[in-house]
Amino acid sequence: MPREMTSLDLKYAVEEMKVLEGGRIEKIYQKDKQIRIKVYTSQGEKELFFEPGKFFLTEYKRTSPEHPPSFCMLLRKHLMGKRILWIRQKGFERIVELETQDKILIFEIFSRGNVILCEKDYTIIMPLEVQLWKDREILPRKVYKFPPEIINPFTLELEEFKNMIKGQKKIASLLATQLSLGGIYAEEVCIRAGVEKSKKCSELSEEEKEKLFEALNSLKENVKAYIVFENNEPKDFAPFELKLHENSEKKYFESFNNALDEYYTYFEIKQAKSKSEKQASEEEEKLKRIIERQKEVIKNLEEMEEKARKKAEILFNNLDLVERIFQGLKKARANGLSWEEIKERISFDDSLEARSIKEIKEHEGKILLNINNTDIEVDFTISAIENAQRYYENAKRYKKKIEIAKQKIEEIKNRIKAEKQKKKQQEIKLPVKKKPKKYWYEKFRYSLTSEGFLVVAGKDATQNEILYKKYLEKDDIVLHADIHGAPLTIVKAQGRKITPLAVREAAEIAAAYSSAWKLKLGSVDVYWVYPEQVSKTPPAGQYLPKGAFMIYGQKNYLRKTEVKISIGVILNEEPKVYAGSVLGARAHCKYFLTIFPGDIPKNELAKKIKLKLMQKALPEDKVLIEAIPDEEFLKVIPGSGNIIG
Repeated sequence: MPREMTSLDLKYAVEEMKVLEGGRIEKIYQKDKQIRIKVYTSQGEKELFFEPGKFFLTEYKRTSPEHPPSFCMLLRKHLMGKRILWIRQKGFERIVELETQDKILIFEIFSRGNVILCEKDYTIIMPLEVQLWKDREILPRKVYKFPPEIINPFTLELEEFKNMIKGQKKIASLLATQLSLGGIYAEEVCIRAGVEKSKKCSELSEEEKEKLFEALNSLKENVKAYIVFENNEPKDFAPFELKLHENSEKKYFESFNNALDEYYTYFEIKQAKSKSEKQASEEEEKLKRIIERQKEVIKNLEEMEEKARKKAEILFNNLDLVERIFQGLKKARANGLSWEEIKERISFDDSLEARSIKEIKEHEGKILLNINNTDIEVDFTISAIENAQRYYENAKRYKKKIEIAKQKIEEIKNRIKAEKQKKKQQEIKLPVKKKPKKYWYEKFRYSLTSEGFLVVAGKDATQNEILYKKYLEKDDIVLHADIHGAPLTIVKAQGRKITPLAVREAAEIAAAYSSAWKLKLGSVDVYWVYPEQVSKTPPAGQYLPKGAFMIYGQKNYLRKTEVKISIGVILNEEPKVYAGSVLGARAHCKYFLTIFPGDIPKNELAKKIKLKLMQKALPEDKVLIEAIPDEEFLKVIPGSGNIIG
């Protein structure tokens, strides 16, 4: 289990959260006692994460309930769109205050944890959880009262510190509890001071107390955050180097919040996987038990079928004998003999007929015969052949039931396979995932050629301007479809010499995202030029609208470039949709198809593309494709179209 954050951990974490000050609260999420606040800051989007015992900035995406709880809705009502004035730790408490223009949000990280929304005067609007303590009440309309203040060990003078180090308590225990350092940092202070952690306070010399005081104050170090690993699993974390972890395997991070994020999220993901695996395992075991029961049923039915078929065959082979027995009984009854008299006569009769009768069940109209050492119950109210046929019918019924049971087993086996695929898909859709790193070109249309050249195109006039002003470099190639309404398209050199093949592939992209698609043209001319030929300066007396450019010098044409785009999936840790040239798709995608202008609306086309790719895919890949949202396919489709083939 992960350890909780100490007051010292919180001190270092909150110091790094100053980046939130001045930021605007964009969104608030809640799942049980987990609260997440998305803040837009001068350094981009940040997300604050709270759970009892945990408080840090996270870079992971988490799923949220479809219907937010009432407390979450209340926070949104009062805080969304507001700017954060400051965020600070309350003394050395495990309490953090976040203040906006008109509200204060208090996070209690200790004990059961709580989040309390207050007015500026600390009147409680609503807590996440109503709590009644011995010395304070967390209730709506009550004034929020902080817990009794704990000692901040970093504000103590030497003599104050010495006066605290008394009694029979072990020194590490006293530092951990009375000075709120927690076990890890209390032990670290002892190691730095060279004092045995189990030593009683009363046994400490003056020199040892002074060394402990120096060691305590040495904890105020610059951040060099890391996670300690043991057997490839996070074991601990720290904001700076600890002698305690001197010989441990460590992974370092740029910030303490990054380390906290990785540490706690590891266990969150592990718990989610464990829960998913447990549910899947329980379901699989349940289905396997059903299969075993069905196998037992089949075994019994097969025995019954075999017996019924054997009895039918014996009866068919001895119809005359059985019929003689029936006739003999009927004749005896017609002559006025009672059943008891008939049974007595049979017991003294040594004929084959008499020896074949084992028992007469006169009240049921049945006789138990023994023929060929096999007991066969027959109905003497019907003929011998009808009895044989009845056994055959029973055998056929048993066989039918066996087929149904076997079919059920196959269905269950298929369900088990489906559950395993579902489990794999749930792993893909885990409630916690690392936010993928964003690259500058992702806000534009982008693709990779078969040779790995990056192709970037604007989505509108504004993006065309940004591409030209910010990202066009001297060794790049610029393309444009020779039609009104086409994006500025760039092949990025990135230190390589751009090949003719890369230009041809980029031309496909330039053509596909031009107005030629909307006009349902089969082909369009595309030209390419060098960056120095592109200018925002129009001839004298003319005006260039936003997103338009002047091209000076020779245009190099790629005539009748087909209007089409290939769409596929790149299957890696984070499956992605690819859109680009046919050769590019062939090089980078395991599965792809090509579309051209047509009549199927974009929304429907996106679903069809995804379905077609899933149909092409292997079972293990199918679940990966299914996990990709339809919107990702929709984003790359130029317009209504048709699928080739």
